[in-house]
Amino acid sequence: MPNLTAPKLHDPFSSSLRILSYGLRRLCIFAVIDATFFLPDDGSTPSWPYLESMNIKFHMASPSGTYYFRGSRNALRDTGYEIHPETSYPPLEQTA
Repeated sequence: MPNLTAPKLHDPFSSSLRILSYGLRRLCIFAVIDATFFLPDDGSTPSWPYLESMNIKFHMASPSGTYYFRGSRNALRDTGYEIHPETSYPPLEQTA
């Protein structure tokens, strides 16, 4: 998996999603998120005062490209790889 958070240490999407969700009564997401969704990096305690139900399904890899689970014999990578725009994406072309 690519490292989508570099050069930052945490995923800004996960932090923003946490803040956005504070006023919700129900939360159902399927997303690539990291621990900052549950634990803010500033050390404060997250609070969902109106939340009645939460259903979270997350990808097996974190936004930084590391895997949450290990396969047999450490089959999965420990770190994500860097994305280089000039080599990681096809060149832009004019379309009709």
